[in-house]
Amino acid sequence: AEFDSIINFYTILTEDNIEKYEKAFSLYKEDYLEENDYIWSLSKREEYSKKYCKLGDSLVNYYMKRNDYISAERILKIILERFSLDESSHEMLLKLYFIKKDRVAFITHYNTVKRLFKSELGIAPSNSIQALYRSMLCSKN
Repeated sequence: AEFDSIINFYTILTEDNIEKYEKAFSLYKEDYLEENDYIWSLSKREEYSKKYCKLGDSLVNYYMKRNDYISAERILKIILERFSLDESSHEMLLKLYFIKKDRVAFITHYNTVKRLFKSELGIAPSNSIQALYRSMLCSKN
């Protein structure tokens, strides 16, 4: 209910309201009625999941614009703990490492994504993730 009350009045993130949205993000602990798997609850579960991911993306973008890479990375890792196959979050985390010029973290995470996608989905990472990887390998730092 508290998550809903905050998210239903969602607005652009600012310094004045960031704490409120961080709180909403922290309130989401598990999927709606996850332990029961009621068929009637699936659409509501999907709705909450989308709201949570959208909020996470907004928080990451807010922190990235402010060069607060520690907070952006924290949010992305939380999202990826819950949604390990979320390609856009993996790509955002790789971009963050690229911006920070953290080659070790970038290559380590890229290899993790590559193995995960191959074992779980039978596919390679997207073309944009592969292009980012090539850019990191070609960069001078």
